[in-house]
Amino acid sequence: MNITAEELRNSDTSNSLIKSYTKDMLIAVQEAIRDAQRDSRRSVVFPAPVNFDVPDISNKVASTEIYFNVLSELKENGFDVVMDLTKKSTDFHISWKPKRNDKKINDMIKFIAKHCVEAKESKPRKPKRRAPLKPKFEDLPDSVDMDDLASTSKAHARGSQRGEGRKNKFQLRQQGDAPPPKPEPEQKSKLEEPTPGDLLDIKDLLI
Repeated sequence: MNITAEELRNSDTSNSLIKSYTKDMLIAVQEAIRDAQRDSRRSVVFPAPVNFDVPDISNKVASTEIYFNVLSELKENGFDVVMDLTKKSTDFHISWKPKRNDKKINDMIKFIAKHCVEAKESKPRKPKRRAPLKPKFEDLPDSVDMDDLASTSKAHARGSQRGEGRKNKFQLRQQGDAPPPKPEPEQKSKLEEPTPGDLLDIKDLLI
């Protein structure tokens, strides 16, 4: 026989269809990545097809081979890929976020810390002094002379009596019982009649 099963398998249209589906998906994924890059995005979600028409092969087998080929191509090109598989949909979450060197970042932090000014501690505020309260009689010490206190109390009493007297006179004056105030002497008007001599002087100035 001049024909083998391996040759038939290699010439099978199913394999060419799977390669064609894989190529079409990769082209669509690349376009989605370019669009995201133009929009200043660093990730994209690509909804992949779920039904593939490949003769003599079940859809489950065909989708498995196609998804594997696409996923392998993306990983080889350095993309981070996570697949979201459900019975009704398949989404490729593709990202290309920049990776940072943790050791290099730590060295940067230490370098910046050496050149930072230490925060000054805030000085505690001094408490405000309050005026001492006047002592009450019960708060007085035992050494106080009671005679001095008695004389001080009498002085305060005399002062209060004088204030009451002035207050009573003011109230009587308002009620009309107090005698009327003495009339003030009449003051001469400042505008006195001019003398003949003054008239002559003014006339001279006018001329």
